Amino acid sequence: MKKILVIFLIGLALGGRAQEFVPFGEDSLYNSYNSPSVMRCIYPNGQNLYIGGGAIHYGGTESLYQIGYYYNDGWHSMDNGFDGPSGQVFSIMKYNNEIYIGGMFSDMLDLPNTESIARFNGTNWEAVANTFGALNGYVFDMAVYDNKLVIGGGFHSIGGVFYNFPFIAAYDGTDFISMDTLPDNVMALGVLNGELYSGGGWFTLKKYNTENNWEDVGGHMNYYIRGMMVDTINSFLYVSGGFNIVDDSLPTDAVAIWDGFTWSPIGGSGIVNDIYTMTIYRGDLYCNSGIDTIGGVFTGRLIRWDGSEWSPGVPGGINFAVTSLAVYDDMLWIGGWGPLDGTMECPMDTAVKTLARWYLPPDTSCKYLNPRVQTYTDTFYVGQPAQFYNNNPYVQTWQWDFGDSGTANVKDPMHIYTATGDYNVQVTVTDGACVKTATKTIHVLLGDEIPEIENIDFKIYPNPSDGMVYVEVGDSWESQRACTLTKREGLTLRITGLNGHTKTTVPVTGEKTAINTTGWAKGTYLVNLFMDGKLVRTEKLVVE
Repeated sequence: MKKILVIFLIGLALGGRAQEFVPFGEDSLYNSYNSPSVMRCIYPNGQNLYIGGGAIHYGGTESLYQIGYYYNDGWHSMDNGFDGPSGQVFSIMKYNNEIYIGGMFSDMLDLPNTESIARFNGTNWEAVANTFGALNGYVFDMAVYDNKLVIGGGFHSIGGVFYNFPFIAAYDGTDFISMDTLPDNVMALGVLNGELYSGGGWFTLKKYNTENNWEDVGGHMNYYIRGMMVDTINSFLYVSGGFNIVDDSLPTDAVAIWDGFTWSPIGGSGIVNDIYTMTIYRGDLYCNSGIDTIGGVFTGRLIRWDGSEWSPGVPGGINFAVTSLAVYDDMLWIGGWGPLDGTMECPMDTAVKTLARWYLPPDTSCKYLNPRVQTYTDTFYVGQPAQFYNNNPYVQTWQWDFGDSGTANVKDPMHIYTATGDYNVQVTVTDGACVKTATKTIHVLLGDEIPEIENIDFKIYPNPSDGMVYVEVGDSWESQRACTLTKREGLTLRITGLNGHTKTTVPVTGEKTAINTTGWAKGTYLVNLFMDGKLVRTEKLVVE
C-alpha cells in the first residue's frame, strides 16, 4: 500500500490521510462452516504478512485453510493449508528460510509426524525431520534463539518417550534438543538482547542460562504469564498475563516491562485483566483486554497505553475478542473472533470479518524513544570502576554526563569516581530528529566502609580464554594464611556482556572459582564481584 505523508492535528489529517479503518473489500477472511473464524497469530516477515488461526477457509477467492499470507494487496495460499474445524495455528516463525507453524492440529494433509508442528518449504508442507517422531501435545509459541528454533507449549514428549521434552524443546534443523525442564505449559517465549525468556503456568519470568537450565528473574508475580513482545528500539521485554503484581509487590495492570535489570509497571493501579497479545504502534502500546472498562471508563476489548493512561485502542472501542496484533504496511492489524454475521462490531466496513486494519498518521513527538541509565547497583566506591549501560542500541549518538565533570560518548561507558557523594548521571541519546535524556542518581562511598575491599586480590586467568576460566578472590595482605574474605557469606560473581545483561551468576565458596566459557560468543565480558549485594570489583574477560 502506498504510504502518504500527513500533518496530523487534533485527530484530523489536513491535506492528507486521517485515522481510519482500512477495509479489505472482497479480500476478507471467512469460512463455510457457518461458524466464527478466529485469528490466532499475525506474523510480519519481510514483504509478507502471515496469518494463522482456526476455521479460516478463504481470503477473497484464495483457499487458505487456517494458514496463508498477505502480499501486494492480496491473499496467497500455502499449499491450501489444512482442513478441519478443530485444528488451529497458534504460532508462526521463520527459521532457516522456511516457515514453521505450531498449534493444535493432527496430521496435516495426512502427512505423518505433523501433529501440532509442521514447516513449509516454499511449495509444500512437510514434517519437521527428526529422530524422535511426532510431538505429543500442543505448541503455543516459538522463538529463534542461538541459531535454533525453540518451541514451547502443552506437550511433555516427542516420539512417545514419556517426559523426554517437558513443555520446551529446541530444533537445530536436523533434530530436537533438550532445553532442560519447565514446570508447566509454556505460553510465551521472548528473546531480549540474546537471552531467552519463558512464561506460562507458573508465577515467575524464567531465563535460560549457560548452565543449560532455567532460572527465575525479577521476583514473583501473582498469576500466570500469557504473552511476550520485544521492543528492540528500547531493549524492553513486555510481559503480559493475568497478574497485577510483579517483583513480589509492585502493582501493575496485567503487563509490565522487564529491561534485563528491573521491572517497570504499566499503569500501576493493580487492575485485574487478562492480556496475551501486544504490539507497539506509533509509539503507544496496544493490547487485547479481557475487560471492556478500566477505571470506570469504557475502553472496549482493544486498549492503548500512551505512557500515562489507558484508553480505547480505536475511537468508540471494539467489542469483539481481540486475539492477535501486529504492525505491517504502516498499519495496525487486529485479529479476533469473526462473528457469524461477518462484522466485528466496530466502525468499519462490514466485509471485514476476522481481521481489521487501523491506520494512524505518524507520531511526531518521539514517544517511541525511551532511554534509561542502567546499573547493577546504585552504590559504587571511590577508585573503583562504575559501569553504566544504556538501552538504545540503534540510536546515532550517546552523550554521558557523570555528574563530576566526566563525560563519554559510547553506549555503555565505565567511569571512576575520585570523591564520595551522590551523583546525577545523565545520558542523552539522538535518533534522527529525536533527542531524549534519562537520569539516574548513584551513591559513591569510600572503599574502607567495607573493611576488606581495599585488600581484595582479584585475579582472572587464563585471560583471554576459550574454555575454562578461573577467578581467584583473596586477601592480598593474608596471602600466606587462609583467606578470611572467602569465608564470608554473600560473595557472588556475575558475568555480564558489555550490553549489561547477565551471562551467568556463580556463588564464591572458595579462593578459586571455575567458570566454563565453552560455547560463549567471542567478545569481551565483565566479571563483577558482589559482596552482600554490593558491587566491589569489576574486571574484563576476553573470550576468543
